[in-house]
Amino acid sequence: MSYLYTVGLKVIVEEVLTALTETPTVYAYDFLTGDALTSPAPTITSVRTGVYRLSVTANVLTDVLFVFIPHQDDEDKIGQEALMHEKIYHVVDELANGVTLVDGAITATKIASNAINDTKIATDAIDVTKISDGTIAASKIAIDAVAKIQSGLATSNALSTTDGKVDAVKAKTDNLPPSPAAVGSAMILTSAYDKAKDDVLTPLGVIDGKADAIKLQTDKIPNTPAVTGEYTSALTAIQADLNDPDQYKADVSALAKVTDLSGLAEKTDIPSDYAKANDLSGLAKTTDITALNNLSAAEMLNEVVVGTFTLREILTILAAKSDGYPATGGGTTTITYGGIDGTPGVIVETVDEDGNRSKVEFNL
Repeated sequence: MSYLYTVGLKVIVEEVLTALTETPTVYAYDFLTGDALTSPAPTITSVRTGVYRLSVTANVLTDVLFVFIPHQDDEDKIGQEALMHEKIYHVVDELANGVTLVDGAITATKIASNAINDTKIATDAIDVTKISDGTIAASKIAIDAVAKIQSGLATSNALSTTDGKVDAVKAKTDNLPPSPAAVGSAMILTSAYDKAKDDVLTPLGVIDGKADAIKLQTDKIPNTPAVTGEYTSALTAIQADLNDPDQYKADVSALAKVTDLSGLAEKTDIPSDYAKANDLSGLAKTTDITALNNLSAAEMLNEVVVGTFTLREILTILAAKSDGYPATGGGTTTITYGGIDGTPGVIVETVDEDGNRSKVEFNL
């Protein structure tokens, strides 16, 4: 048999219940023998602000002395008037031979809320062998007890709905074979499966090839390509410049006029080894110069000037070489220059470790 001993403690500072800041130390002693009660150790529990309950359990019925030592941070709160000890209660935890109670000893007002619940009643503590015939009769059941018992139970309509759903499930499970394949059993695949598999894998193979082709091209794109519009203003300025060919015409205002040539050597003064008229047959004629002046900027840019390269292509190559972005591959055997408009790989050079070019490719 064991007994629970408790004592109340109030902390009052300037007539106000005050909570402790830190956890205090609590000891409990058998007042008759002086032995410390340590198994289990005494506890302190906060009941409300400034109100605490000191408790300890002992196996003997005796008087108990509680010793309360506040934390040093709370010492200034504790004065003689700060502590109020209430009556010590002795509560029997276990009874070996049971207890006989007189009628009315236990009523609803004497039982705390939730004092008796499923966690406080042992499994099988109450069963049919413990209840005598006629113990529970209609006269001993409250009027609303049946309603409370029935509350939450399924109605006949709900059971009917469930029965219909169970029938629907059974209709499907009836189609299962008596001995369905066990987990891990081998599966026999049909030709239909093989065709279905080929119908999926064949297009996937085609897609994979196209994805590889796309990747081959996207691999040429630098990790940090030009931002959209980065070269728009520069290209606009170049195009405006090309659209104004008059600015490239030579200023001939300072050249000699026909009247200024009167003092030039006459034909008889020209040495015999100077070019004769028939030697100048291949020079540009006036009509050729007029046609040249009438060329548009686009026609000039598309004119082949070196080998098979047009003026436009030459300018693209020169611009990429001087200011192209991005330029990658420095320190390797392949150096790539992008166009000033961000076009990747305009020039691809193959070089040795000394930078000597052995091959140049143009992507125009």
